[in-house]
Amino acid sequence: MLKTFLTTDGKDNLIHFFAIDCVAPHMKPRFKVYTHTHVNSLASAQHVMTMGGRLPTPKFLNTVWPLLMDMEDVPLAERDGLQKPLAEPDSKYCGLNPTFELMPGSAVPHVKMYVPVWQYARDEPGVVRRYQRLLETQGLGDYDMEAAVQCTLGDKRDTGMHNMASIVPTGDGESVAFTAYLGPRFWSKL
Repeated sequence: MLKTFLTTDGKDNLIHFFAIDCVAPHMKPRFKVYTHTHVNSLASAQHVMTMGGRLPTPKFLNTVWPLLMDMEDVPLAERDGLQKPLAEPDSKYCGLNPTFELMPGSAVPHVKMYVPVWQYARDEPGVVRRYQRLLETQGLGDYDMEAAVQCTLGDKRDTGMHNMASIVPTGDGESVAFTAYLGPRFWSKL
């Protein structure tokens, strides 16, 4: 399924590298294909997350996508095809960075999407507020993202510190696992 997608519907996904978990077979090592696209619309994210319609559309995608892409103010009718402009167009971090994870015995990959949020964010406080709202959509509103970021970073914050965010469907695709990644600028602020 993965090879078919990457050589047909997903041919715009440029392969960055492969990875293999170096663990014992009983620990279900993953084979991962890290890719990159130059597109960033909701429609392109849905195309990748569903592997061209081979997998069901994650139910959270329409809610989470505008939070990751700083486009809550964009009308719903315009979100699908909107390609957000990049803060730094010449950066290697642009578009979307999907990863396809395969485990022994399963032909159906788990699709994890990495988004370079700093490329699309207007300001750093907005990134943190949107992360908080994303957590709230998943029933994790008790976690205070602003307090955690303030405690860790204090006032030495800028948009570029938020390198990537990743989303991956959990369970039946209704919920999402979310991870926020801090980039190299984080270290220079400590």
